Amino acid sequence: MDKRTILFVIVLAGFFYLMQFVFPPAKKTAPPQQKEQVVTTPIDETTKKYYPKQSAKESFYVIENDYQQLVFSSKGGSLAEINLPFRTKENKKSIVNEIKFDKEIKEVSKPNARFPLNSYNTFKDGQIVEEKPTFGGFYPLIRRSLEGTDKNINPKYYALNIVSDSDSIDNANFNLVKLEKDFVQFELVSSDIRIVKTYQFAKDAPYTFDLTVAIDGAPRNLWLSSGVPEVELTSGSYSPVLKMRTYRKQKNVIDKLTL
Repeated sequence: MDKRTILFVIVLAGFFYLMQFVFPPAKKTAPPQQKEQVVTTPIDETTKKYYPKQSAKESFYVIENDYQQLVFSSKGGSLAEINLPFRTKENKKSIVNEIKFDKEIKEVSKPNARFPLNSYNTFKDGQIVEEKPTFGGFYPLIRRSLEGTDKNINPKYYALNIVSDSDSIDNANFNLVKLEKDFVQFELVSSDIRIVKTYQFAKDAPYTFDLTVAIDGAPRNLWLSSGVPEVELTSGSYSPVLKMRTYRKQKNVIDKLTL
C-alpha cells in the first residue's frame, strides 16, 4: 500500500470522526407511557336489584286453656307455637306428663325453656295486656326457633300460614281485629285480595281448635301450611311420623307420612 492510499484512509477516518463530533446521532426517546384508562359504564336501571324494605316488627298473641297454649304471629296471621301444658296439681285436665328430657332443657338451655319464646299480648281482665314468657311447664308440639343459634323458623313455615307463589302473602303482616280469652281474628287487606282468619277453641273437644278462613278477591295458587311437627320421644326412642286426617268423599281418610 503506497503513501497516498494510507493518507486517504487517514483523512477519510478523520472526516467521519469529525462528522460524528459535529453532527451527533439523534438520541432515541422512549415513547410516552400510556396511562391505563378506566371506562365506567353506567348501570342499566332495569338490571339493578331492588331489595324490599324491612317489614314491620313481628307481634305475638296468645289464647290458652287447660289443654293448650296457642301462640299466633302477625306474620301471616299464623300459628307460631302450640304448647301443651303439663299435668300438675293445679291442672289435672292435662294428660301430658313432664319427662326427663324436659327437665334437662331447663337446666342446659334456659332460653329455650321459655313458653312462648317471646313476649306476647293476651286478653286478661277485660283488656289486652302484654305478658312475659314463663319458664318451663309446657311441651312444644310444633317446631320452634332455637335461641342462641341460627336455626330460626321462617314465618313462612308457621302452622296454618297461607302461602302462594307470590311473596306478597307468605310473610305479610296481618292486622289484629279482635282478641278475647278463647278467640282471635286477623285480617289482611291488599289491592286485590282480602283475607280474614278466625281462630277459637272448639267447644267440648280437648286439644282442638277451629280455624275459619274467609277470602275475598282472586284466590289463586293458595295453600295452607301444616307447620313443622316435632318428633315425639316414646320410651327413649323417636318416631318421625306425621299423620293427617282429611275428609274426602264423605269419609275420613288418614294419611301417614314418614319425616
